[in-house]
Amino acid sequence: MERSSFSQEFVVKRSPRFNAREAAKIGQWRKIEAILDEQRLQQELRQFDDIEG
Repeated sequence: MERSSFSQEFVVKRSPRFNAREAAKIGQWRKIEAILDEQRLQQELRQFDDIEG
C-alpha cells in the first residue's frame, strides 16, 4: 500500500490580519475575565461582611 505524499505547497499560511484578530480576541477575553473576577471578588467580600457584621 502506497502512502499519499503531502505537499507543503497546499498548506495555507495564516495572514498577519488573522493573527492580529486572534490577539484582539484574546485581549477582549482577558478584559471580560478581569471584570468577572472583580465581580466575584466583590461578591465574596459582601458575603464576608455579612458574616462579620
